[in-house]
Amino acid sequence: MKHPVFLSVFTLALMFLTGCDEDPIIFPDDDDVRYDDGIMPAAVTDIDGNTYDAVRLGEQVWMAENLRVTRLPNGTPIGPDTTSAVCGNRFCPDGDSANIETFGYLYDWSAAIGGHPNYGNPMARLQGICPDGWHLPSDAEWTQLTDYLSTCRNYVSGYNTENIAKALASTEQWSVSNEDYAVGNNPAQNNATGFGALPAGDYAYGTYANTHDATAFWSSTQQDSQNSYAYGRNLSFHCPVVNRNVYYRDNGCSVRCVRD
Repeated sequence: MKHPVFLSVFTLALMFLTGCDEDPIIFPDDDDVRYDDGIMPAAVTDIDGNTYDAVRLGEQVWMAENLRVTRLPNGTPIGPDTTSAVCGNRFCPDGDSANIETFGYLYDWSAAIGGHPNYGNPMARLQGICPDGWHLPSDAEWTQLTDYLSTCRNYVSGYNTENIAKALASTEQWSVSNEDYAVGNNPAQNNATGFGALPAGDYAYGTYANTHDATAFWSSTQQDSQNSYAYGRNLSFHCPVVNRNVYYRDNGCSVRCVRD
């Protein structure tokens, strides 16, 4: 004889332990709130007319492509590959303009924040370089994303909740790795989220590096009171986790925007 009440409680407990399915449930705030993860084609257009797909992940909506804009939302140009621009600089991945269409630009932090940091208020929303209606994610918003992915069994590799990098990484362009559950190990299994993180590499101290090996994304949150460093996130071809790192503000990193 079946006991409907018992089965209902058991089912909820199992969902809590195993994480989210295609239509994940967020615990413990509201058992009845559901979010449909998935791609939103051409969801946003920047000031240059570039369009970007977006992806809904939990309560957030993220760009599913790297930013490749050349101007701030107010029309101010972002300096191309120079250290003299007041509003910040942009750099071609690996120093080659042919890479922009695939990888987007690398930006220094001044460009990413639009020249207007949130001094003393790391939780304040900062539009920065992002199109209207979107903003540069804070360190806390990146953590919200990774925490969400860690609760969803479809996004976790090897039953370790820290192994979520493959779910964010694209299926293309990554160097090969034999490390278990690493981004570069069988990349055809990557990108369960649709986020499509590409290995654009980085720019630091006049040198381009790590193209096809890694990617770094800015946050809007500064790390020190002198405003010299800011937090970001990193994915690497030989690693299964998403790393929280600190980057010097003159470095060039990729930008993803999150919807207001």
